[in-house]
Amino acid sequence: MGCVINAFEKLPAKQNHRVLIYGGGTMGLITALYALHLGLNPLVIEKNEAKIQKIAPFLFASGIACAKDTHESKFDLIINACADYKAFCQGIAKIGKGGHLSFFSGISKNEQIETNLLNLIHYREAVVSGVYDMTRNHIQKAVPFMETQAGLLELLIEDTVAPETAPDLMPKVLSGNYLKYILDFSLSKDPAPAGITAKAPSPGLRLETLPSRSLCRTILESISPVTDGLLSAALAKMDEKTKPLGALGRMEDLAVRMALIQNTLSPAVRQKNLFVFAGDHGITEEGVSAYPSEVTGQMVENFLNGGAAINVLCRHHGIDLKIVDMGVKKEFSPHPDLIMKKVARGTRNFALEPAMTQEQVITALEN
Repeated sequence: MGCVINAFEKLPAKQNHRVLIYGGGTMGLITALYALHLGLNPLVIEKNEAKIQKIAPFLFASGIACAKDTHESKFDLIINACADYKAFCQGIAKIGKGGHLSFFSGISKNEQIETNLLNLIHYREAVVSGVYDMTRNHIQKAVPFMETQAGLLELLIEDTVAPETAPDLMPKVLSGNYLKYILDFSLSKDPAPAGITAKAPSPGLRLETLPSRSLCRTILESISPVTDGLLSAALAKMDEKTKPLGALGRMEDLAVRMALIQNTLSPAVRQKNLFVFAGDHGITEEGVSAYPSEVTGQMVENFLNGGAAINVLCRHHGIDLKIVDMGVKKEFSPHPDLIMKKVARGTRNFALEPAMTQEQVITALEN
């Protein structure tokens, strides 16, 4: 209820405004109920016939109109109360001149909205308001309203159950065809409060966790310490050059590093190769990148066609360039400059679950 109040506070709701609400679930119905309270005319769109039958008692008692679709348009307010991106698109098409669209529910990820629809926001001079969560002030306003509407809101409760039943109920909840269940901890068979056992953090990728014959373990075990005195000798040789100390900047650090890696004070570049490792990150679902994940595949194609800045630099300096597909969502045709080492079609979204399994990490390192 607090979220709904937050949404309407961002909308210029006026008496008798026509409000189109997509989604006949609990949130959509509460939104419609509050719209009625403000003197608006709400219409709920719900495409699922079974859902419509389930919410029929609430619709009858409240007098809220509900339909599977509507041919009407030019609504003053559009509110998406479901995650279906198609419903969100339909809402844009239904908005009237100077209307407001409340981006109330997050929509399904990794979908695309046509620019023609976005142009309608421009042509109709519509306003889009993003809404997320609520404040203490919204809760303080929500509680008294819920008290006055208790009879109607009870029609949105499927059952009040003991917390032990939650796992069995979850498939019903996730199906989207049910309303609200209340977990009453006083009904618990366990007299102690139900606690949450924290999962121990992963130990990470350590030498002792690797399979005994894995390539990763073999390489790690073969790494030896830098020869004693080599670092100081390399630094001294660099400082003795006819130049101010540190004048070559990062090139000095690179030269010293190469001396340590090659275990000699006269390191040499015998062959110049550059590898570009490409992969998609599942976390892009959360909007953290300036570009959609499709750009990854497009960039790989550009690398292979020789059209990127790195191609120009490599050609200029005689560097052999190879592209390694470690985990791009897109599938590529064979190419002489493409090395196929795909571990998976992108990582998973680490905001929701581990991005990779330890087995995938090991495979990626070995590749």
